[in-house]
Amino acid sequence: MNGMAKVVLLAVPIGLFLWLFDVSLNPEFALPADVKVADPMQEQLYERCFAAEDAVIHEQAFGTIDNPDVQREFISMHREDAHASCRQRYPERLVDEHRGLQFNLIDLRYRFAD
Repeated sequence: MNGMAKVVLLAVPIGLFLWLFDVSLNPEFALPADVKVADPMQEQLYERCFAAEDAVIHEQAFGTIDNPDVQREFISMHREDAHASCRQRYPERLVDEHRGLQFNLIDLRYRFAD
């Protein structure tokens, strides 16, 4: 096989790869470490609490108030109270999570994703 055929056989897959993927340089390096993150079980309890409170708020708003602007105000005002009361019941708890060595040089993103 001559030199030109080798170049073409190498260039076609590279060109196809670059056409399919967006390639970007992203040099990132992190040593292993213990990191504090929110406890997933506690956050799940908090989210369930807020979802239940939010359902009650929406039921009250749509069941008793006819004006959409007042409904929106009522919901936003009571959602803040629901966030505060659920956070008081389920305070944020941090747990240690071990993160290993992270090394990233190139990011590839599929160009034709939805």
